[in-house]
Amino acid sequence: MATLFHYDQQLPAVDMQAGETGTDKRQVEIFRPSGEEYIALRISELNDQHTGGGPAVRLDREEAIAFLEGVERALGYFGWLPER
Repeated sequence: MATLFHYDQQLPAVDMQAGETGTDKRQVEIFRPSGEEYIALRISELNDQHTGGGPAVRLDREEAIAFLEGVERALGYFGWLPER
């Protein structure tokens, strides 16, 4: 069984390392490692793609739900919540 990716995109980087050029990107991944009972969120090194590198955080059920609620609150601030 392989790692299951739920989200995997190159997105514009907005940090000190990227500077203000607007061209640098970081890959953002949400995945479940094979055989594990948690999900992980990883952000790649600057302009790396599909390397599996960069810092990652482990999200157990409680942390994943809290993370989702935070994203929903941020979306709601802009009125971006999708219809369910």
